[in-house]
Amino acid sequence: MNPDLTVEILSDFQKLEEYVFDWTRLWSLSPCREVFGTLEWVRACWRAFGKGRHLFTPVVRRRNVIVGIWPLALNNGCLGPVGTPHSDYNDILCSPEDAEDILGAVLERLGEKPYSWKKGQVENIPQSGNLWRAAWGLRDDRKHGLYLSAGSICSRIVFEDNEGFIAERILGNKHLKRKQNRLSRFGAIEFQHIEDRGEIKALLPDFFRQHVERRGLLGERSMFADARERYFYHCLVDELDPRAVLRFGVLRLEGKPIGYHLGFETDNKLVSYKPTFDVQYAKWSPGEVLFKKVFEYVAERSLKECDLTVGEEEFKNRFANLMSRNWSLFFFPPGVPGSIRLRVEHIKGWIRKSPNLYGAFRPLRRPLRKIVGKARGK
Repeated sequence: MNPDLTVEILSDFQKLEEYVFDWTRLWSLSPCREVFGTLEWVRACWRAFGKGRHLFTPVVRRRNVIVGIWPLALNNGCLGPVGTPHSDYNDILCSPEDAEDILGAVLERLGEKPYSWKKGQVENIPQSGNLWRAAWGLRDDRKHGLYLSAGSICSRIVFEDNEGFIAERILGNKHLKRKQNRLSRFGAIEFQHIEDRGEIKALLPDFFRQHVERRGLLGERSMFADARERYFYHCLVDELDPRAVLRFGVLRLEGKPIGYHLGFETDNKLVSYKPTFDVQYAKWSPGEVLFKKVFEYVAERSLKECDLTVGEEEFKNRFANLMSRNWSLFFFPPGVPGSIRLRVEHIKGWIRKSPNLYGAFRPLRRPLRKIVGKARGK
């Protein structure tokens, strides 16, 4: 480990909040300045899902100056981001120049306490972020117990320097115009972002209802059937500024809300996080009209992009002009159990590349778990 670096593992969230100035400073230095890396986001996640978890956040100092923060928590022996699984992007807060040294120092520090955790798993790592670069850049002798795997595809609409594409394919899209004209036969269409917390909270029950009914049409269970998920969105409204960062859009038909779009505006871009619409109007495509209004908002604000985040839905592919990949990082403590888990993760990653192999592998999962359990002395 770099002798200039010291690593403290914080287990008290109130103590972590004392570093708000350093947190904001490091967030501004990071190449991926996402809402998911802000203290406000992490606080909302901790309020909603912190019960039963243990904060396990490395804070890295260089000569008493905080140079890195990695908001991790321990859940049933597994280390992961505090925002898991709700953060679409996860990263270490630090300067890009320090990323490799900080990741190496944290891994060495975690290795000193292998008894307290059995696995580390960080998903949704952007390829342009500190964590991805650091994991690839570490020297081979510092990569012991580390495995980086390709993850989900992310879709983005880059507005900046793409005026012709945006004007024709997005704002001038004839399909979306027809959908809006068809819906407008039933009355006046209005779209606005609500900037009052009390008004947003009054609309959240209808937002939840629309999502539950929409997923029900697909034979799926909505996340909002869970009370903790509903509470999480109340926490987001509390923690994020609805006049700037939190963008809670409402699509109304003759004054009645028929669709919602919850997103985040940071670093000159809009992140599309959770859209929904009233299934009563599904025949007239309110979801597509909703996104037309969102795209118009991005253009009016002269934002550089609209990030449609993870997932390869057909709708996203139709409009995105840039695709990127998220990655997953797995890391394990030193010792025999950690080495076995690392090997298993490598095998799983290889098997996932072939659907036929994956199907054949499923019956072997239970025996492999028994082998790992015996290696741990259970």
